[in-house]
Amino acid sequence: MNNKNELYEKVPRLGWFNDDLPEEITPSTPAVLMDTGRRIELQIPWLRTADEKYDQIENWFMSSEGFDKQASDEPNSHPLPAEILFNDEVGSILLLGCKSVGFQTREIIGKGSIEVEAAIMGAKSKGYSQINGMRSYILGLEAWVDTATVGTQISRGEDGKPVSFCVSGNSQAPIPLPGKHELSVHPEWKVVDKLTGEKRIEEYAFVETRTQDPLDWREHLEEHGRVRDLVRVSVWKPVGYNSIRVQLDADPVKDFEDSKAARWGDLKSHLIVGYDGERIESKNSLFTFKDIGVDGYARWQQICTNYSRAINPLMALLNESQSSIEMRLTQAAVGLEAMALQMAKEAGVSRNKRNMEKIQSRLARIQASVPIDFLYDHWPQECADSYNGIKHANRTMPDFELIYRNYTQCVLLFRLWVAARLGISSDLLKSRVEMDSKMQWLIQNNGAKKVKLW
Repeated sequence: MNNKNELYEKVPRLGWFNDDLPEEITPSTPAVLMDTGRRIELQIPWLRTADEKYDQIENWFMSSEGFDKQASDEPNSHPLPAEILFNDEVGSILLLGCKSVGFQTREIIGKGSIEVEAAIMGAKSKGYSQINGMRSYILGLEAWVDTATVGTQISRGEDGKPVSFCVSGNSQAPIPLPGKHELSVHPEWKVVDKLTGEKRIEEYAFVETRTQDPLDWREHLEEHGRVRDLVRVSVWKPVGYNSIRVQLDADPVKDFEDSKAARWGDLKSHLIVGYDGERIESKNSLFTFKDIGVDGYARWQQICTNYSRAINPLMALLNESQSSIEMRLTQAAVGLEAMALQMAKEAGVSRNKRNMEKIQSRLARIQASVPIDFLYDHWPQECADSYNGIKHANRTMPDFELIYRNYTQCVLLFRLWVAARLGISSDLLKSRVEMDSKMQWLIQNNGAKKVKLW
């Protein structure tokens, strides 16, 4: 039996729910909480009795007003609370964004289902819809940021053989980043004691946002998402969060002397795209934080703001691994077209002229702006023809290999465009991208010029 306060997929937890309503309105009732793999769900039973003891619970699910308003026609009825505190023998979990999604009945017995937007593990009070702090942990972030917190010194004898060693951990100051909500990266280390008696030193880093006044947890997450997306552009992998933790000043941890410390609880939600994604492989990065620095991150913030119509569909490609290559090329072309339009606007091209441009002209504008000349001159027309061939049924459908080649070219063009805008020199970009496996594939399949021709 696992005594850790955790939500394991498809493992139900039986406990009690607290909605802050008086006992005579919603009596103490057992409930089952489970992560189904697609959503977090709370199931609550009720019983029709002569004293109408469970009528309020039944009304949450069988109201004539439906699931949107979540209330009954009865004048004394109370709507389903947006936050419910769940408790069992292992610990407490605060459920956010609660909404009834169905019910089942047989004679006098009923059971209702509540879908939960997010769960805060270990929270002791309500109010976490708006929080003061968030920390996101991405596997491998410490290497991408490149701030060493652990060092090893080896002493050797006259024969050169090691005779002793010393491992030291050094605290590093947080790295402040430009952002709306006190955004920063924290390099850290810890010693892990293994059951075998071993000790292991682990380096890691987390991203943190802090606000003096509580702010919606999704607004915190938006800032963290930009850091994660920048890393994704660098390595072009669906890098995700290993964990996300949140903190509310109004719910501190108290010790025996009544002193208070911040309580950090894990946040679980199926609304978070890319949770438990892949680890960062820094050796395959097009750029690292060391390459761009704080100024480069400020430029990325500006890109996300000014080019959102381009960035959003292009970044979403990493979450579409199951979609067809035809759909991915179409989505990539939509993103690049939006990028080219914004570039034209910044360059002072008139609105009428921008609107009259063909897609091949827009693709050519991006191609010309990238410092690495890896694409052939005919690429804009070829890619536009593939895009239009997919989109229009009266045109010839391009073959699979051509579509895949054009899609790969679009992705590399986008990543190089971002890197150049972040301030990476053309020489450094050239040395990095020529080692990229996708670039090597393009060169071998006549989708890119040989390196000596760049």
